[in-house]
Amino acid sequence: MTPNQLFQKAHASYVQGDFPTAIKVCKKILRTNQTYLNAISLLGTIYAETGELPEAKKYLEKADRLNPASAYIKGNLGNVCKMQNDFHSARTYYLQALELDNNVLGVNINLGNILAHVDKDAEAASRCYRKAAEIKPDDFDLIYSFGRSLDILNTAAAIDYYKQALNINPSQIDVYSDLALALLRTKRSDEAATYLRLGLDKSPNNAQLRFCLCVAEGRTPDEDINTEYINSSVQKLFDIYAKDFDNSLVDKLQYSAPVEIPQFLKETVPDIHFKSCVDLGCGTGLIGEEVRSFCDEITGIDISSEMLSIARAKKCYEDLQHGEIIEVLNNSSRRYDLFVAAEVINYIGALEKLFCAVSAKANPNALFVITTERCEGDGYVFQKESFRYAHNREYVEKVAAMNGSTILHVKQIKLRMENNTWVAGELFLIKVN
Repeated sequence: MTPNQLFQKAHASYVQGDFPTAIKVCKKILRTNQTYLNAISLLGTIYAETGELPEAKKYLEKADRLNPASAYIKGNLGNVCKMQNDFHSARTYYLQALELDNNVLGVNINLGNILAHVDKDAEAASRCYRKAAEIKPDDFDLIYSFGRSLDILNTAAAIDYYKQALNINPSQIDVYSDLALALLRTKRSDEAATYLRLGLDKSPNNAQLRFCLCVAEGRTPDEDINTEYINSSVQKLFDIYAKDFDNSLVDKLQYSAPVEIPQFLKETVPDIHFKSCVDLGCGTGLIGEEVRSFCDEITGIDISSEMLSIARAKKCYEDLQHGEIIEVLNNSSRRYDLFVAAEVINYIGALEKLFCAVSAKANPNALFVITTERCEGDGYVFQKESFRYAHNREYVEKVAAMNGSTILHVKQIKLRMENNTWVAGELFLIKVN
């Protein structure tokens, strides 16, 4: 058989998923013709698809030397470097590929993703996404993914992709809420409300759409809508971001509660020690790790199963329970000496039901530690920009008193960084009952 006939056999085996045969035939070709480009390129492609990245790179680099004018080969080299997390080299190969042919769909997508997720360059990423959208304008999943990539960077460019995605498939409910949130961030509340109503026409009971419409119309969500939103959308959000949660909250946002709470307890509670503690909204276990040393046993409760998986691996809890914290507390037969709610109150709003549930499950002389986002005025306020609640100190004192509890200490703290500004917070130590 001629080299061309052998290559046809190798390519057919590759298409059928018979990689060992395809590799064997390609290498047979190269034993007699070391510069047979198609065989070299196919070997690089197969090794990339099977995860043998050093081998893939070796063959693709050889192919690139033989044919430096191939955008396809440079694109594949970029893909291999990207899989190796060598984003600098990947970016270089992608740019070279586009100089040769800027109509290669995969290259535009992959370069756009590096620019968005690694370089955080929304403008450059959008240029690549725009070209990819021109090449494949009717692909809903593709266009929607471009919007989400840019939305993470808080750029208004995401709006156009969301609108384009809706034009392709107006039945996809998630796009309505994503588009509305992007519009709200750019102060286009009326337009956001229009899209939210369109979404609710198709899905009248959607918790996120109902919640967002309250925000767009300038209304504070009532307790039922807020609870539905937490149980659906907030749970989904935390599940998605669980893996990057610790890095994002502690390293990027400088989240202070894991440091502030144990120090606060040491300063305010003589001979600090608790037999039983419950970490309400425990997340990935950031608080549990820090209070572990002065608690005999800790229970963690969280709405996100993905967060709980990470907390479980840290082995700082005796028990972890999945669900909405008030519901889990109310259904529990256990009582606790210490309750902790860090970065939780700001998602709840009205605190009466939470304090009632804590009071019902408290041992004598139990303590309740909470963080809040601070606000002036009466009661609590819904913050349209962050979708969280801020609470007035007097309101917390009032709700505590309604349940026979007493505020022992309050400390002003910097909760976390947000838009390069510290979020003002307060740390409460409350004696329950």
